[in-house]
Amino acid sequence: MPNRLKRFVSLSCGLALLLAPISAQAELLRVHTDAHDGLVVGGKSTRLNIDLDTRELDPGNYTITSERTDRFGSQHALEPITLTIESGQDEWTTSIDWAPSYYGRERYHIRLSNTESGEQLVADSVDLVNTVKLPKLSDAERMSSPIGINVGVAVHWETLSKMGIHWARDYTWYHFAERDIAPDCQSYRYIKQNADSFGIEILPVIQKTYRRPDLMYFTDQVDRIRDDYTYLSNSFPEIVYWELDNEADLKHPDTSTPEYARWFESYLNYIEAAAEGLKAAGHNAKVALNGEAGIWPDRAQQYIDLLNEDFSVVNYHFYTGPVSPEIAEKDFNTGGEKRPQTISFLDNMRRINSVAHAGGNEAWLTEIGWSAERGPAVGTLLQCAYLQRIYLLAHWANTEKVFWFWDRDLPGDGRFSDNGLLSNGQAQASGAAMAMVSKMTARAEYLGSIDLGYDNWGLVFLQPNGDYTIAAWTMSDSAPLPEALQSAKAAYGMFGNPLSMQQLSAEPAYFELESLPSAWTEHLNFEWISPTLLNVSQAGEVEIQITGAVADTLAWDQLPEGVTFSAWTFNEAGYTVATLQLPESIAQGRYPISLSSKGQSSDKVIWATLVVRQGLEIRSDAFMLNEPARVQVLSMLNQPIELSLTAESGKLSQQTIQLAPNQTAEIQFTASESSSPLELTVQLANGAVLTHTLRPAKLQIPYAAEIQIDGSLEDWSTQGQLNADHFLVNGSKGLFVQNLRAAWSEQGLYLALQMDMGDDFRFSLSPTKFWEAPGLECFVQLPGQGSHQLWFTPTRDASGNIDLYAGEWANQAAAIEITYDDDRCERAASVQGNTLVIEVLIPTTVLGDHLKGLSAIRFAANAKLAIPLSPKTLNSWPNPFGHKPEYWGTLELLPKH
Repeated sequence: MPNRLKRFVSLSCGLALLLAPISAQAELLRVHTDAHDGLVVGGKSTRLNIDLDTRELDPGNYTITSERTDRFGSQHALEPITLTIESGQDEWTTSIDWAPSYYGRERYHIRLSNTESGEQLVADSVDLVNTVKLPKLSDAERMSSPIGINVGVAVHWETLSKMGIHWARDYTWYHFAERDIAPDCQSYRYIKQNADSFGIEILPVIQKTYRRPDLMYFTDQVDRIRDDYTYLSNSFPEIVYWELDNEADLKHPDTSTPEYARWFESYLNYIEAAAEGLKAAGHNAKVALNGEAGIWPDRAQQYIDLLNEDFSVVNYHFYTGPVSPEIAEKDFNTGGEKRPQTISFLDNMRRINSVAHAGGNEAWLTEIGWSAERGPAVGTLLQCAYLQRIYLLAHWANTEKVFWFWDRDLPGDGRFSDNGLLSNGQAQASGAAMAMVSKMTARAEYLGSIDLGYDNWGLVFLQPNGDYTIAAWTMSDSAPLPEALQSAKAAYGMFGNPLSMQQLSAEPAYFELESLPSAWTEHLNFEWISPTLLNVSQAGEVEIQITGAVADTLAWDQLPEGVTFSAWTFNEAGYTVATLQLPESIAQGRYPISLSSKGQSSDKVIWATLVVRQGLEIRSDAFMLNEPARVQVLSMLNQPIELSLTAESGKLSQQTIQLAPNQTAEIQFTASESSSPLELTVQLANGAVLTHTLRPAKLQIPYAAEIQIDGSLEDWSTQGQLNADHFLVNGSKGLFVQNLRAAWSEQGLYLALQMDMGDDFRFSLSPTKFWEAPGLECFVQLPGQGSHQLWFTPTRDASGNIDLYAGEWANQAAAIEITYDDDRCERAASVQGNTLVIEVLIPTTVLGDHLKGLSAIRFAANAKLAIPLSPKTLNSWPNPFGHKPEYWGTLELLPKH
């Protein structure tokens, strides 16, 4: 965007606020408080104001009824207010003292009724959030505080400070790097001073500024980068960290492509130049790496191996959707983490943190959050609980800082619409939860975990005054309160209220003790270092690492039948280690295991899970006749393995492979027959045999004599059919395609898909968002023509009638614009039992030319099962979604008979 246009946008930023609509109801009745952003601290009272515009009311008597709704949803009726409206009266106002009765959120709801008729005329409500008082942090305490948040324009600094926020990750600073003012028309000097005045440090994110216009790679203008970062640091010498970009890695999810290699090289140059610029300024400012979408420990290790002196922070994002942080595995933000191993969010966070710390760097989780009521919602109370639990668990995982996403709610029902600590300028309950976890942990020293029973968490913190705080919660519905916690000096709930229930719940509780029981002191020393999800193959072995326990005090309490264990020894890192050996007979699946350390006062039991899998994963590109195709073999074993490979109707570049633990080998397969899927057989040295289907990238399709687009496939030939074994599966739903058929005629290209709908199929309510809807997506390109990306999404109206929505995505290179409600294609959909049928004709007017006289066209297809805001499953032919046209397949047009 040119700077002139950016300045125009900046200068126009206030218009939206001035032109915001006011509802008719709000014009008649408005209830509001004197509290700034509807937030008070420490139970401070405020005024509740009721404003009534009486010009639209008839003279007479009216009644205002009201109630408070507490954090549990219980309503408490208040005394009614009666009023008389006189003829010609324009307004009526009153104020009421409001002193919150607890920490958290209260809602005041009022209704205006006609006293004589009882008819309710209008209603309104307002929230008041009451947060605990917070200690004042020293400069050093603020710098080391883990409590952060993501912010944008018009930040409510005072309110965030009352919520215990000490760090703000600000996305708008790329404007400053481009010598512009902020989008809300403020200077960055003013923004920084405002944040400073409320004790909040800023982490500027220089997003997209140093990428090329297509955003695919970073610029090669390293002199410009170096000079700009010197300018940035000289302009704000007090800013300690500068973040290079935000999720720039998302442009290249496939790390095996030449495009990724080019991006990675351009990023290394950017890191180096930015570091040189900051060093030249001489203010000891540090580089925080691009906040990556997902957690990528191997890439973090590459940065450390190549440029460790040029950065100080390894930086990552993760969203668990509606899943709690303790059990989450999938990243709901991008779905981009395609690791073959099962690994939990917490395990992977500990792993990348270990990589960062081994290089002398910090590790920050700069985006995470849960939605309360919209999007992948968990509800208000669980949102508050998960918020506190992720900040607590970050200590357990040795994460230095956590930044909640985000400071305000966003419009709509997207993934991040309802994550905010504020909504339309009103503080939310999550702000009270943030204040409490900040109060209890921001200045505290984390000491370790204690055993409070199965499915319970107990984390110990040492406060500056020498007291101990136990943060405790359960993954079960509830759990008895341990005896030692029942006698705590003080006990508080999630928002800071005195704890009333003598049990643990999903909401963290905080217990203050002057000293720790001796049993818990013993617990602090014993920690599980290995992942809590242990990936191991049948007949494989896995090493267990622990710390702080003597070998003769350790006992395996639960192991699957046939699993054996070695004696405990010490490794070079000083950990106590043992090896679990699995039998060949053990079935694939998950098995709980437990290890206890027998202490003098009590035992500490740690639970983990064995994830028993096949020892190998095989991936392959689709093949063409007599052309080499890539085959990758990924080892998930913890020991070296030798493999023998054979393939039907073709030649392998290697028939024997030796793989080191967790290594990937790549070989080539050249097919001598290309019309059908072929079988690759892999035999392990221990006798196990695996098979993998090699997919052809070419399909011969017949001429369509007479096909009616009516949702029935009775008039289709079985020739020109891709069956289930032609498709590559990506996602948790597995294989659902029955077949995809294709045919051609002078009218265009015919396609028909049959797919299993599964148990939780949902017809799309927003078919324009095809990436989050079930259906068919295809890519077509005729010789000499631009490529077309078309989608077909089934919908169902209120009467149960099924239709098929069509659209075409933009292709700038071919000057093709987005087309919604595309009526150019003939289409139909039907449901037969649990099978969805999609049938379409893509006419020559869309394709750009006639098919007659052509021998082949380029083609790729994705069948999709998807629920909005949840990970989708793709069945793709011939190669994974996201590949460029050179990876598409070929439809060979058979001659007309």
